[in-house]
Amino acid sequence: MSVSPQYNTFLKALEAISTLKSGERCALSGLLGSSKAFFIASLFQSQGPVPASSPIKDFVDKFKQGSNLKSVLIIVPTQEEAENLAKDINFFLGRNIALFYPSWEILPFEAQSPHPDIIAARIDILYKLAQGNHQMHRDPPQADELIIVTTPSAIMQRVIPKGVLIPSVQRFEVGKEVNREEILQRLLQIGYSRTGLVEERGEMRVTGGILDIFPPSYSAPVRIEFFGDEIDSIRTFDSATQRSKENLEEAVILPARESIFSKNVKEMALDKLRKRADELELPKDVRESISDRIRDGLLFAGIDFLSPLFYEGLDTLFDYLPKDCLLFLNNLNEIEEAGRGFENEVLDGKIKIEEKRQFFVKPEEFYMDVMEFKSGFEKMGTVVMEAYSPPQPPSLIKEGEGGVEKGVTNSCEFSTQSNLDIRQDIATPPPCRPPPPGGGGGGLAPPEPPYDVVPEFGRGLYISHHPHHPPK
Repeated sequence: MSVSPQYNTFLKALEAISTLKSGERCALSGLLGSSKAFFIASLFQSQGPVPASSPIKDFVDKFKQGSNLKSVLIIVPTQEEAENLAKDINFFLGRNIALFYPSWEILPFEAQSPHPDIIAARIDILYKLAQGNHQMHRDPPQADELIIVTTPSAIMQRVIPKGVLIPSVQRFEVGKEVNREEILQRLLQIGYSRTGLVEERGEMRVTGGILDIFPPSYSAPVRIEFFGDEIDSIRTFDSATQRSKENLEEAVILPARESIFSKNVKEMALDKLRKRADELELPKDVRESISDRIRDGLLFAGIDFLSPLFYEGLDTLFDYLPKDCLLFLNNLNEIEEAGRGFENEVLDGKIKIEEKRQFFVKPEEFYMDVMEFKSGFEKMGTVVMEAYSPPQPPSLIKEGEGGVEKGVTNSCEFSTQSNLDIRQDIATPPPCRPPPPGGGGGGLAPPEPPYDVVPEFGRGLYISHHPHHPPK
């Protein structure tokens, strides 16, 4: 069986990626639309993307055995691109190992807190990375594989130290005894708030011998029933109907926020708060309004921006990644532009809050600048994905002020077509038109039978089209 030129390019790209070392990179161009997701998913196909009869199956199997690829970080310019790419990868894989790591979606130093689901998604991914065990509570992957898709603004924000996150995790097992008063106090310290009804992540409710809690890593709240101090049962439940959903043997409760309120941490936070307020020459009442709430362990809007007060220093997402993590950069120039744009947002936020004479931490303690962000690329083998082949290989990092550039070690050029028009048609129904002869309405018609099969992949190609305009 002959091998198509397109698949020869695929094999060349596999070979280039399999030999990447820390600080090295290769360039892929011409991957448009969902072809990027298809290529990345192919690296993780558990049974290989080729049939047993294919002449290149041995090569692909050898790549998979030799690469031991488990973790991938993908950086794209915008949140919409990141969410779509993660969905596309999971579609091609047929299992959910691609996770979207979101930004807070609020301006720097605003007196607001991010949505609980955003905090939960970030903490859940950090925990998976810190554990080195990427098994998910829902739809678990078959191996310890994880693909993280994110944006510059999400990565440039520093995170809870790994050495703090792991010890703060609470575990409940059926049949085990716990000190209920101590565990409830600990849950308050790691960011849970008591409510009359548990509906959102980060909330908990205690009534008699029942603890209802909504941890970050679960899609539904968890009900833990006690018999004295012994855990009698654990199950998820529907917050609207209160009906039980699934019985569990264990519940892993991650922090609901990145600020931990233990006694020692409070003392350090208050000391750092006082020193920083003195630097800013703020009135005493401004400082005390914050210190009183921290001392009492109260959650308030904007406290998440004060997390540098609670630790000696924050980590970055790069600190959580395994050494063999592979980095994909989708449209490098746009990534760098997005990074500079977010850096400017941080500076603007600093100026505005200074004008308001309000408290804020030093920006560099909570955010990376663009140079630090780009320096994180050095730690990994990197694949640069561009829509079109550049005249010269792109450079990711410049060493020193003289701009000594590191070039691309390998490059591969694909020939694909974008599916942006199909995506737009699916997302936005077309204007009303007179129905075509024989009936039928707007939108996309059902897929046509496969008109082409790529033999090396063993996949069919399907076409969806408007009923008014069938494919030719």
